[in-house]
Amino acid sequence: MLDRQSLLHVKCLEEWSVLSSAQQGDGDRRSNRGKITEVAFPPQQACRGIHAEDRMKKFFLLCAVFFVLAFVSEAYARELKTLHVEELNSLLEEHQGKVVMVNFFATWCPPCREEIPQLVAASEKYKNKDVIIVSLSVDEAKNKASVEKFAETMNINYPLYMAGRDLILRYHIGSIPHNIFYDRKGNMVISQPGECDLDDISMVVEELLDAK
Repeated sequence: MLDRQSLLHVKCLEEWSVLSSAQQGDGDRRSNRGKITEVAFPPQQACRGIHAEDRMKKFFLLCAVFFVLAFVSEAYARELKTLHVEELNSLLEEHQGKVVMVNFFATWCPPCREEIPQLVAASEKYKNKDVIIVSLSVDEAKNKASVEKFAETMNINYPLYMAGRDLILRYHIGSIPHNIFYDRKGNMVISQPGECDLDDISMVVEELLDAK
């Protein structure tokens, strides 16, 4: 059974064959008429080959766009990294001096779906302040492409990663959503399950931003 890319390739070849046949037929007619084709052919018949060329160019341009989009989509899915304990520790060190919120979620979790717009709003509200939100998906690694599509649908505007098994164990993630807050010094101050709204996030963030 052919995959999507192979089917697209076959479709391109079929179209090429149809268009090439059309051009070949026009070329044969022109050669049979001699060198004065511009006199012998009616205008619409003389232009048939040009129209076929235009169609071919447009089709191949469309094929190129499909191939590029497919490649970019697959590349983007591969770039959705899996974060492990060491990488998260490095990220926290990199953002010392900022308030960091780490959110564990899944695409199949209804409360997570309800919470995400609140996280998007919080990210927008604090984008020019020392605050960063990071989301970690606990979906299976094989579902990276689905997670990426979900992120686009939900308009997620903050860093997103797949959660490594060691992270899930390290933070004792038994239910989702689960949110963790770090102060400016990199100390964990809150780690608890449950859905947060914008007011909840703002209350914690403002308190940590004001802390000496």
